[in-house]
Amino acid sequence: AAGVSAQGNMLAQPGIPQAMVEAFGAADGDLADRLLSALRAADAAGGDARGLLSAALVVATDERLARPWSRRFDLRVDDAAAPLDGLARVLARSRAYEALGEGLHAAREGRLGDGLRATTVAFERAPSDGQVALWHGVLLLAEGQEDAGRLLLIRTLRRAPGLATFAARSADADPGSALVPALRKAAELGGR
Repeated sequence: AAGVSAQGNMLAQPGIPQAMVEAFGAADGDLADRLLSALRAADAAGGDARGLLSAALVVATDERLARPWSRRFDLRVDDAAAPLDGLARVLARSRAYEALGEGLHAAREGRLGDGLRATTVAFERAPSDGQVALWHGVLLLAEGQEDAGRLLLIRTLRRAPGLATFAARSADADPGSALVPALRKAAELGGR
C-alpha cells in the first residue's frame, strides 16, 4: 500500500513488516480496522519473538491540528492471553460509545429521532453493554416505542439493577431534558 510503513521491535523473523503493509492495504473498513488487520497479520507471520502479551491502537482525530492530544481511539490490552481479540472487543465497545455519545448529544438538542438512530447503532455494536442498552431503551420510550423500550429496559435492569439508580440520577441531573420522563420510567421499571 502506497504511503504505508510498518516496523517492529524484536520481530520473530524477516517479512513481518511486509505482511503488515499487505494486510493493511487489503483490509476493508476505516483506519482502525485496517490497523487491527495489520496487527493480526504481524501475529500470524510470527509476531514478536518474545510472544504476544499486549496490543495497542491509537487513532488521532481530524481535530489534532487544533488539539494535538485529541484521539478518536487510544486503546490497549495488557497481559492478556489473546490481546488482539481483546483489542477488537475494546474497539467495538469504543465505537458503540462513540455512537451513543452522538445519540445523547442529538437528544439533548431535541433531535430525538436522530438520537434514536444513533443509539440503535450503538446497541447493534454492543448489545450486552448495560449503559448502551439503558440509553437505547430510554430513547425508544422517548420516541413513543413503548413496548420495545419497556421490554429492553426490563431485561437490562434485571441484569444490572444499579442502572435504575443511574437513570433516576440522570433525570435529576438534567431536569429540563426531553429524556426525563423516559428516564423516570426506566427508574420505575427497576424499582427505584
